[in-house]
Amino acid sequence: MTMNNTDRSIEILEQMSSFFKLSLQQGNKVVTIGSAIKLVDSYLKIQNLCRMKNFRLSVVGNYDLFEASILHMLLQPIVENCVIHGFDGSFTDGLIEICLETDGTDVIVQITDDGMGMDEHELDKLQKIIKSDTPPVSSFALWNISQRMRMYYGEQYSLQVESEYGEYTTVSLRIPCNYPE
Repeated sequence: MTMNNTDRSIEILEQMSSFFKLSLQQGNKVVTIGSAIKLVDSYLKIQNLCRMKNFRLSVVGNYDLFEASILHMLLQPIVENCVIHGFDGSFTDGLIEICLETDGTDVIVQITDDGMGMDEHELDKLQKIIKSDTPPVSSFALWNISQRMRMYYGEQYSLQVESEYGEYTTVSLRIPCNYPE
């Protein structure tokens, strides 16, 4: 705004308004997967505008699952981690793919970035943090998501992380396949 780039400033404000409306969800703790993906898309648009980057979102798989229910604010923090950690440093662009599948009983959501990935040591450390019952100093977002999933859906539901250094990171969520009434 101070640089008199009015069009860009208006676009950022519009995206922030959309993001805040979607993130509030009228206080609902459960939303549709489609709504959660809209929030992710809005977040990425803001990041691209503010950071002058080109992070792309691709959604693949079973589009019927857009109407399935998911605990609010599960996907966006994972995508935020993609931007902050996966594309840290010299990345000017990157792809984040959300894949939606079902095995008939559960929904499997995989979020993959083509960023810097993690080595085995970092991945092992992260896996231990996610499984811990004690709040961590780092990796709080993934720990929080894992805790919320176990409390809301049950102990059998949590998240898994796979990564290969220099290639990708994938966070997989398994949740019950429910549809709002």
